[in-house]
Parts: sequence; structure tokens; C-alpha cells
Amino acid sequence: MKKILYSKYTKFLAVLLLLLSLTLGLLSGIRGAELLYKEESFLYDFGKSFEECYYFEALLEEVEYKVLLPYRKPVEDRWREMETIEPTSEYTSGYEAEPTEFAPPLGEISLDDAELEKDIREGLDSLHYGDRVEYYVQWRGRVFTNCNAESADSLTEQGIYRYFSLNTQGNVYLDTSRRDYRLPMYLEYLEGVREPSDLIICTRIRQDYAEQCRQLWDRQEKILYTAGARVLCCVLLAVLLLIYLLCVCGRDRLGAPLESWTDRIWAEIHLVAMAAFIIGGSLVQIWTLDEAFMGQLPLDSAYLAGGLLMPLVGGVTLCSLLSLIRNVKNGCFVRRSLICFILIHGFRLVKKLCTALYRGLRRLIRSMAEAFGRVFTAFRIALLLGYTVIIIFLSILASESYSGGPLLLMLLPFGAGVYFIVRWGRDFHEIKEGAAQIRSGNVSYKLPEPKSADLRELGKNINDIAEGLNESVAAKVKAERMKTELITNVSHDLKTPLTSIINYTELLSKVEGLPEEARDYVSVIASKSDRLKRLTQDLFDISKAQSGNEEILWEKLDTQLLLQQTLGELDGEIRQSGLSFCVKTEPERYIFADGRKMSRVLGNLIQNALKYAMKNTRVYLSAKEEEGQVLLEIKNISSYPMDFSAEEIIGRFVRGDSARSTEGSGLGLAIAKSYTELCGGEFRLTVDGDLFKVILRFPSHPAA
Repeated sequence: MKKILYSKYTKFLAVLLLLLSLTLGLLSGIRGAELLYKEESFLYDFGKSFEECYYFEALLEEVEYKVLLPYRKPVEDRWREMETIEPTSEYTSGYEAEPTEFAPPLGEISLDDAELEKDIREGLDSLHYGDRVEYYVQWRGRVFTNCNAESADSLTEQGIYRYFSLNTQGNVYLDTSRRDYRLPMYLEYLEGVREPSDLIICTRIRQDYAEQCRQLWDRQEKILYTAGARVLCCVLLAVLLLIYLLCVCGRDRLGAPLESWTDRIWAEIHLVAMAAFIIGGSLVQIWTLDEAFMGQLPLDSAYLAGGLLMPLVGGVTLCSLLSLIRNVKNGCFVRRSLICFILIHGFRLVKKLCTALYRGLRRLIRSMAEAFGRVFTAFRIALLLGYTVIIIFLSILASESYSGGPLLLMLLPFGAGVYFIVRWGRDFHEIKEGAAQIRSGNVSYKLPEPKSADLRELGKNINDIAEGLNESVAAKVKAERMKTELITNVSHDLKTPLTSIINYTELLSKVEGLPEEARDYVSVIASKSDRLKRLTQDLFDISKAQSGNEEILWEKLDTQLLLQQTLGELDGEIRQSGLSFCVKTEPERYIFADGRKMSRVLGNLIQNALKYAMKNTRVYLSAKEEEGQVLLEIKNISSYPMDFSAEEIIGRFVRGDSARSTEGSGLGLAIAKSYTELCGGEFRLTVDGDLFKVILRFPSHPAA
């Protein structure tokens, strides 16, 4: 099912159906408009019943308008009088106030009965739709009617009517079969001219004409509802197809993004194209319909325009809309929006300008601060500023008409003076920075040549000092390297004869009939050869470690397991030593190091404790985590006074036993320190009275 929904053929079919439904909807609307246009008059009114039709309202109000129109003449005369009044604080114009404000007071104007009757009769005789309306008008006993009605009540018995009366007290009474009728037109003009008289106006739509209107109403209602239903069905189908296209566009059935060449067009161009085609197509269609209904074009041209314009406008609009949706889904809308592109690059440009301005101001402020930080420099600038201010003040006093031009000319020398002082301060700052670099150990640093002549010699002397220090350091490094190479070469050259001595000693020990005294000599030679072999190997190992030629195999190590393994390898010596080893470790404490090197480090430290710890005492070993680091500690009590510092005992060929009564090369701690640092750890040794403590610190490595 998903394969069918996301198929390109299904999408293409949906596009065709969408355009077809929109075209059919438009043609259905044009057909409905054509049928309504052919009607003699448009009567149907949405949201209202037949009796409430606006058309009947106009017919019924025409009689009231003709009868009440003569009462307007006195008010119009008063208006013309008010136009001749000059504007005052009370009135600015005669037309800016309500009509009743200018109407004469009650009883001030008297109307001529004969003239008024004549005006009413002429108005009723000039009705445009007198053949469609029946009326009965009574005024001061005079009756005006076109249907031979005996009274106004006879017109209110049935049909669509309107009854209006004005009694002698001036009260208005309105009776109507319609629910939304307004008061009679021009009723406000009666406020000033109302006389003690009876006025009754009753109008009714003729029954035969009402029946004709009923048929016209029903026919137009059917046309509208039929066309509206067709248009609504087409629109609903188009909306459903559009929702489907919006959901599946830009993705295949696996959810991978899809793009089209139209997606690379700016989003604003798509929006402008959509608006232009929709507005332009609508205007062309409206103009075509209007010209066709007016008879200027054949009616078929309206259908032809709708059939051609709707696929074109709908196709362009749909293409642009789907392209915008694909960009939104693929996260490319901002990147392919011209406004966003301009805003982003404009923001970056402004940011770069602000950054450059900030850096320039910061350099200037730093230079000024460095210059003003020196008492002598500050004194120079203060003198220059005071001199400039005095010159400007004197020039203002001396000139009668002072302008800003001389001020700018006087500020130029001041700015030049400040520039040279700041440049001197910058040279001084560079010298300070260079001296700090050389002091921190960067003896190869060279000071740039100062621009100030008085500081140039100082910079040259500092560069000469740095060059001398650099040569001295290079010579020292060369000597250390040669010493390391000598030890390495000697250790390597000693291996071959030493191996021969060990082999021949072993052969001599196996000779039968050898005197006992000779066997003792052979045993001593074997012991000393083995010690010499260990010393040679230690020399070779520490030379490789300190020269940086030692290969490191990194792995994750469990400190608890590492301590147990090292203690197991030295279990025989530990049992013979008479020392008690107290081990306290935390589980799952991991470090990242070389397992062989760390085993050698721990082995050297434990052997150091076996050699120099006081008999029948305890040796403490622990592994714990502290502040995100793993700490390995080894503590023991020395068997002899420790009159040396931690730095001295770590040195090569230095032994804690100054009498050298114990066996050892004096390289154990040096090798342990070198291997610890090669594995990324920190080796720290402390001597506190008879307490000898070594702490190995490594970064903690997570278990997973």
C-alpha cells in the first residue's frame, strides 16, 4: 500500500484529478452565473426568507418616500439658510451637524394644505412600480389609493404589507409582516415640521406579482444550490487530493528525501508566481465573464477562458506550492529563501564589521592604556593636551567670528602627537611581551624591531640575550642527548660479552670434579653477572624511556586486578621479607595505559619496599578514585634515616641506602617515574620522617 501511495504515477494521477476537479468547479460556477444572468431580475437573497426579500423592501418603501418627500422641503430651505452663516466657534459648517439641529422648532413652520396635497398626489402618480404595489394613504381626511381599498386594514389581512401611521400627538406606529423593516425614510426630517394631523400609509405587494416573484425565487434558489453543490463537491475533492500531495511530496516510500529542479528556485519567486497567476487569472476570468454577459464577447469565450486558465493557474500554483513544501520538509527553505539569504549574509557582514571595529577599538584602547600606564607617557600626553587647549582658547579670543575650521586644523597636530606617543607605548608593550616569552622558556623568540629609536637598542640587547640563552640550552640538550646515546650504546655493547660470561659461568658450574673453592668462585661470578645484566637492562630501559623511543601499547586496565597480579608475581619474595602487605582497593577503577609498563612500575615500587622497609612492619597499597582521577598509593616505614629529598632519590643511580649494603641499581624509582609519565600519569614521591609514600595519579577511564 505504501508503495502505491508514494508511486510517482499515483502522484501524477492525483495532480491531474486535482486540476480536473478545479476546472469542473469553475465551469459549474460559470454555468450557474449564466443561468442567473438570463433571468429578468435577480431576486434571491441568501439567509432570508421570501417575505424578507430586499426587493420587496424597496417596493414598499417607495410609497412612503413619495408621501414623506414634501415634508423635506422646509428642512432643505433651512439648510440653504445655514450655508450663508459665517463659521463661528460653535459651527464650522452647516453640513457638519445633524439635520435635526437645523430643523425649525415645532409649530414654527406651517405647511399649506393645498400645496402639500398636490405634492403627495404628484408623488404617488410618479411611482416607478405602481403596477406591482397596492397602497392606501390617508392624510387629514383625504384618501389616496390605487386599489379601491375602503381602509388601510383591508390591505393588512393577507400578503406582504407595511402599515405606517403618525397620529395627532406625533407618535409613530409601525405594523409590518416583515421582521426586519426599518423606520420610514426621511422620518428624521419630521422632527421640526410635524403638525397636528393624521397620516396613515399602508402598502402591499400585489398578489399576482407576489406569485410571479415566488416562482422566480424558487427557480433562482434551485440554480444557486445546484451550482453551489457541484462547486463544493469539486472543491472538497481538490482539497483531499491537495492534502494527499502535501503529505507524500518530497519523500519516497522509504522516507528518503526527493528533490526537483524547481526546488532550487528562490522561495520568493514561487510566491510571486503563485500570486501573479492567481490574481491575473482571476482578473482575466472576471473580465471575460463581464464582457460575455454584456454582449461584447460570445458566452462560449467565458467557458473557454475558464477551461484554459484554471489548468494553467492551478498547475503553476500547485508546482510552486509543492516545491515550497518539499523545501520545508528537507530543511532547505531558509537556505533557498532570498530574503533569508540576504538577512543571513547581511547579518554575517554586519557581524564581521562589528568584530573588526571591536578589535580595532580594543587594540587602540590597549595601546592607549599601555601608553598611559607609564608615568612619563601620560605626562607627555597631558602636556600635549594642555598645550592644544590653550592654543584653541587663545585663537577663539583673538577671532571675532570663529568657525569650526580652525578647530579641526588645531586638532590635527594633537592627533599626530597622540599617534606617535601611542606607537612608542606599543613598542614598549612588545618589549615587555618578548621579555615575558623569553622568561617562560621560549628562548627562540625574536622581538620585532621597535619603531622608536630610543627603544631599538633595548630590543636588540634582549634579542642578543635570548640568542645566547638559546645556544646554551641547545648545548645542554646536545650534551644530554649524547649522554643518553652513550648509555644506550654502552648498555647494548655490554649485552654480548655479558651473555658470554653468564653462559660460560653456567658451563663451569656443571663441570664435574671441580674443587669446592672453585665452585664458590663460579657462584660469585654468576651472581655478579646476573646483577650486571639487570643493571645493564635497567640502563637500557630508562635511556629508551627518557629519549622518547619507548613504544606504548594502550589498553584499559583494572587497577585492582593489576595490583593483585603484581603481588602474585612477587609472592615468594613477600613471604620471605617478613613484611605485612595491606591492600585496599575499590572495584571497577580503570585507567588507560600500557599494561607491561605499569606492571614494571608497581613491581619496582614493591621491590623498593621489600629492600628498604623496616622488618616486621606493614606496607600499605591502595587504589581509589578522587576528583575524577584514579590514585595508586604505596606507603612503608623506612629501616634507616631518610636524609634526602624526594627530588634526589628519584635521580638516576641514587639509592636510599648510602652505604649500598643492599643490592640494586639505583634506577628503580627513575624507571617507575619515566614509565608513569609515558603512560600519561603523574608520579609524586613524598618523604615525611620515616614514612616513604609514592602516589601514582591517572585520569579515570569509564567502565563502559
